[in-house]
Amino acid sequence: MGDELLDMVVVGGGLAGLTAATRASEGGLAPVVLEQGSQERYPCNSRSSGGILHVAYNDVSLPPHVLAAAVRKAMDADADEALIEAVSRRAGPALQWVQSHGARFVKASPTPWHRWMLAPPRPMQAGLDFPGRGPDRLVSTLAADLKANGGQLLLGHQVKSVERAAHGFNVAVATPQGPRDLRTKALVLADGGFQGDAQLMRRHIGPRPEHIVQRGAGTGRGTAVRIGEALGCGFSRMDRFYGHPLSRDALTNPALWPYPMLDTLVLSCMVVDREGRRIVDEGRGGIHLANFLAKLDDPASCFLVLDQAIWESAGRESLLPANPHLETGGATILRASDPAGLAALAGIDAQGLAATLDEYNWATQAGPDALAALEVARTGSARVIGEGLLMAIPMAPGITNTMGGISVDADARALDTYGAPIPGLYAVGASAGGLEGGAQIGYVGGLMRGLTSGLAAAEHVLVAAGRNVPSVMAAAPAHADASAPLGTGARRGPSVRVLRLITRNAQTFAAASALLAAVGAGCIGALAGAAFAVVLALGAGVGGYLLAAAFAEMAAIILDMLVPD
Repeated sequence: MGDELLDMVVVGGGLAGLTAATRASEGGLAPVVLEQGSQERYPCNSRSSGGILHVAYNDVSLPPHVLAAAVRKAMDADADEALIEAVSRRAGPALQWVQSHGARFVKASPTPWHRWMLAPPRPMQAGLDFPGRGPDRLVSTLAADLKANGGQLLLGHQVKSVERAAHGFNVAVATPQGPRDLRTKALVLADGGFQGDAQLMRRHIGPRPEHIVQRGAGTGRGTAVRIGEALGCGFSRMDRFYGHPLSRDALTNPALWPYPMLDTLVLSCMVVDREGRRIVDEGRGGIHLANFLAKLDDPASCFLVLDQAIWESAGRESLLPANPHLETGGATILRASDPAGLAALAGIDAQGLAATLDEYNWATQAGPDALAALEVARTGSARVIGEGLLMAIPMAPGITNTMGGISVDADARALDTYGAPIPGLYAVGASAGGLEGGAQIGYVGGLMRGLTSGLAAAEHVLVAAGRNVPSVMAAAPAHADASAPLGTGARRGPSVRVLRLITRNAQTFAAASALLAAVGAGCIGALAGAAFAVVLALGAGVGGYLLAAAFAEMAAIILDMLVPD
């Protein structure tokens, strides 16, 4: 590249960064992506994610006004209308855009927001088992498409500093071959948050990051934060993160992260400290609890208290339930017949635990007003604890990615401390703030956050460069059939039209199959005699009908469980 002035430099090769670069390359630019990882399948949160596209736990193909309402509810008073409208309007088109790049989907479960899981699905199991799975394929495909369009993905390139210049930015980079300076008109920050940097974690998240489990790739090292600080960017709610409560043993046992999570149990149980006191509203869910725990002097000092009945019900919910996967993974689960015995095993104050349990159970039976009047109010689906053995699970918070970051507008332009855009500077994905977090710790969805902001940044860069390229917003109506790929010549997955035809006409299909089988068998049997032909035809007809009916039923199950409508 020499002293060439580049169109666009992207810092980070995750989904957000590659979306921005690949979309810009479709408009004729030649972006350069700087990725710190040196392996061909470099780790990043996008590759190792669960792969479900959703917006605030809603189907991304829903109308924009429905998605916007869901995000407003999640963010409450901290809602940024411009960012909410941007993600809601771009969600459907973003889905179609990734389909135009070969993405395929299955339904993760009948739950509506599980409708769009990248295929083949990533197993919900311990470890970052991502090679060849849907999210990994999408990242690799976008990288290949970027290169095919004339862009570059440079591995082992770590940005050391950035300076403003008359042309845009000067970027100092450490490469495997030594230091290198790049000049660019536009700079997109997409390094994935700061969960992998202990110093920034202590400053913004909590005092003991070593007691917080890294349940993602851990590669977000705060590069965007430091560049943003040097360039005078504003920042939004750096004290929030997306994560889940895990077994405390996950701090040392890799068989217990990123799954199973304790979220479904938390909603039905009680969380106590070593004094036996409740310290948090469990009804606010796992993400809220993980954030709460992270800010304690010792994030790994609390326990989830439940009973055998809850363990056998709520414990078996979710895609990878805590029961039985916690114990098969080697997690500590303490059991006793009474509060005193449980307290002794856990090292909890016995009198404190007994008093808290009595008060909690009384309030649960008395109803919502009594639960709200507890010293620490309890919302949600509280249940009486005491049916069968009592249980305690030592916990620690797990972090996937930080939510706060550089303040941006609807076009992903980085804003300064006065709220004005910094020309040529963009922040996307987990490098940007404002869309998630806040007082309610609202979660919108990391993959869709990366896709929609990456597309926004790319299209603003294209407009600034004078490229007359139709926006994905124009190419895909806001509430289009998201199962159809975007654009002409798009890659297509296997068609399911025949399966749909069979399931909608199952009886006709079975009867026709029986008739064909009977006729065919009868013709063959006629060679051996009329009587044998009749018997063979009847047997083949019955068998054909049963097999066809079974096939139609299986096709219906496949369509219902795996294929998005």
